[in-house]
Amino acid sequence: MKNNFSVQSHVKLNFKQNPDQILSVILQKLYSDNPAPVLIAIGGPGGTGKSTFAEKLASRLPGCNILSLDNYKTSRQDRLKKKLSGPHPDANQIELVKRHLSLIRSGRPVEVPVYCRIKGDTGSYYSYKPENFNLIEGEISTYIQFRNFIDFSIFIDSDIKTQLKTRLTRDIDIRGYSYEKAIHTFLASNLVEFSRFGSKSKTYADVHLYCHDDYHLAIEAVSEKQLCVFQQYDRKLQPIQTKGCIVPITTPFNENGSICETAFVNHLEWLSDRGITRILVGGTTGEFFSMPIEERLTLLKLAKEYFPGLILFQAGCDNLFSTLDTIRKAEQLGTDIILCLPPYYFKDAPGAGLVKYFNAISGCCTVPLILYNFPLHTGNSITHSILEKVDHFGLKDSSGNLGLTDKTQFYLTGGDSLLIESYKKGASGFICSMSNVVPDLYVKLEHELDNNDYDESLNILTEIKKSKESIPEKGITLIKKLLSERINGYPPYVRPPLIS
Repeated sequence: MKNNFSVQSHVKLNFKQNPDQILSVILQKLYSDNPAPVLIAIGGPGGTGKSTFAEKLASRLPGCNILSLDNYKTSRQDRLKKKLSGPHPDANQIELVKRHLSLIRSGRPVEVPVYCRIKGDTGSYYSYKPENFNLIEGEISTYIQFRNFIDFSIFIDSDIKTQLKTRLTRDIDIRGYSYEKAIHTFLASNLVEFSRFGSKSKTYADVHLYCHDDYHLAIEAVSEKQLCVFQQYDRKLQPIQTKGCIVPITTPFNENGSICETAFVNHLEWLSDRGITRILVGGTTGEFFSMPIEERLTLLKLAKEYFPGLILFQAGCDNLFSTLDTIRKAEQLGTDIILCLPPYYFKDAPGAGLVKYFNAISGCCTVPLILYNFPLHTGNSITHSILEKVDHFGLKDSSGNLGLTDKTQFYLTGGDSLLIESYKKGASGFICSMSNVVPDLYVKLEHELDNNDYDESLNILTEIKKSKESIPEKGITLIKKLLSERINGYPPYVRPPLIS
């Protein structure tokens, strides 16, 4: 897939998710069938976070390498003699860059110069091996001279004050420049030479990113040519506006252990008729732990066909590869949100390992990801540190501890006991197993919690508690027996290791 590199019209967008996560999905979809190495330019003025963004994007793309064009500068002595700064084409080995990009496109390795900032010249060389994705990063990467070699172009811009702050911090603290030298370098590089030679390359870019003054990046605009590609994955890119009650729907089993699909569909329609607009398929209440993945996905397929509202799907398995495969299949079936447990069996797994596990999942998802904290059953807790290091949309917390309520943008409480307290702390919604049985009460509860009427909310929770006092069983067995009394033909059976 080759860019035509004409001047492009761009459409302003307002995506909330991290651009590295969004673009990793888009790029993999665009070039999944591309037999040759893909070259992606990441350009823009100095001080806008190009290198940091390239590293983040590379970590998400399978088979990816970064080529920094900063290594192709001419010697400092030559630049001083000609009074040139880095963005000037003559301050860079343009012809060598072109030869190397051509070789990389053909899949051949190149010997890249290593620019030594202390000596101000090339000190050594290293061998660059082309990968599936090759991020060409640097101020000059989007220049017109290289357009015939680039498949996809990303331009990162920012306010001039942000560029100045970044350049001063880097040049004074890291490179040891005096304040006067740092200011002079900024004026010559950013304001004069990049404005003259680099700024116009923004009009050719496929995507515009903007670096805000707190250094977070956001997608600002995409070219009209690529707009349809981004719109195709709009479910992932647009923020999900949902809160309140989410029903963790049960799975009805016949006495012989097979799934009763008729009862499942009847339950879906019964919930919808009573005002439920969001469900979770394959959660703990749904007994996912006693089902092969194929059955879990069958339930998702039925839910997509018969339930008109928002559908979450719990995709977590006991190993990463099964989880990733389940996520891909669930997304193909149309789940709106992925919910995912930590791996279970290996108790107290190292935090760094859990971060790596969840980052792989986050990178795979093309819909929003909600992490699922249930240490009682998994043996692994999701911590504040994990939430900080993993891109995610929200957290479903069944730990019985509200310490993470304000550590994620979308907090879902698991269970009734801490529901009111969690809302006082800023929770967005709740997933409670009894909502399967008395959905009308939970719809009322959602309304009262939204209005901060905690006294009436407590009255509703008391009524919910009374509705299950007539049956001695507990947990999922209790829920199914109550359902069998309310929905004609709903079977009360559970699968081993649970007993009916």
